[in-house]
Amino acid sequence: MDKQRVFFCGNYLIEKREKSQIKKNAKAGDVKSMLDLARYYYANKKIKKTIKYADLAALRQGSYTQYEVGIFYFQLEIHYKAVFWLTIAAKNGDLDAIEDIKSIYNINLNFSNNFKDAA
Repeated sequence: MDKQRVFFCGNYLIEKREKSQIKKNAKAGDVKSMLDLARYYYANKKIKKTIKYADLAALRQGSYTQYEVGIFYFQLEIHYKAVFWLTIAAKNGDLDAIEDIKSIYNINLNFSNNFKDAA
């Protein structure tokens, strides 16, 4: 594969034409494609675009997507938004989110308790 035509996306490589199709699908409302773009932009250190596509996905889908977005924010060290999305995922029944929320409180991260600002 030509290096200029290959992009890192999460844990896998995508070709340029695939990225184009993923973007098209995301714009059409496909949540998996939104998450794929968020992963791609995160891997390529494009934080604003990571947040854009992660938030779009979390607003459209259930607890697993909300959990994934919470993890994105945790990795970005935006802890109040991580807690916000993980809490929503936990309230929607995501068991991993419940465990992560417990862990966050146990290690006492420095984040705002005002979760209303995260929305």
